[in-house]
Amino acid sequence: MAREVVPEVDRRRLPIGKPRVVADTPLDARDAVKPEPAAPSHWGGTRTGMIARLPSQIPGGEVRSQFTHVIDVVPTILEYAGIPEPDQVNGIPQRPLEGISFKYAIDDAAAEERHDTQYFEIGGNRGIYHRGWTAVTQHWLPWPDPDDHIPALRDDTWELYGPDDWTQAHDLASEQPDKLRELQERFLIEGASTTCSPSTIDSANASTRWSPEDPT
Repeated sequence: MAREVVPEVDRRRLPIGKPRVVADTPLDARDAVKPEPAAPSHWGGTRTGMIARLPSQIPGGEVRSQFTHVIDVVPTILEYAGIPEPDQVNGIPQRPLEGISFKYAIDDAAAEERHDTQYFEIGGNRGIYHRGWTAVTQHWLPWPDPDDHIPALRDDTWELYGPDDWTQAHDLASEQPDKLRELQERFLIEGASTTCSPSTIDSANASTRWSPEDPT
């Protein structure tokens, strides 16, 4: 793999900066999903495997397919440890955990998925997962060229992907606009229920803010 990557370093070198070749770049170069880990709207930025092991409680050599997010890790550890969720730490009140323990999935590979909706957003790149479906939009690349035109948030193009399309290869937005609109509206609802409300998203390069009347 190194023999394939090294020649690209000079080719991608720009007069305005350094090439972006970090530890995981060789893996990104062959990633089957898009766009990349710094843009979490698509699975290329969010879909990552995890290994869980706890002798006598978590079986080895098995695979689980239920949707799980990093916010589910702490609730899972607390459930295995038999420790209740803390309402304060060192006297500081804590917000309720937003994740869902995935111990149920470890105990039963065929269990119905419990974490069925998840909101994603960083720097205006947005996405929503709901029961296998994903609606996503890439607002800008994490390393924009100074000459790049970054559109207003409301002008971003949303994409729609169906269940099991984990490579996000078949955009269904034009074929199922009602489904896309449903997920866009769910994106607003989920965002409003967290401290990362869509109404407060403000990328340094965005020229507009969210409007509750405009989910796109």
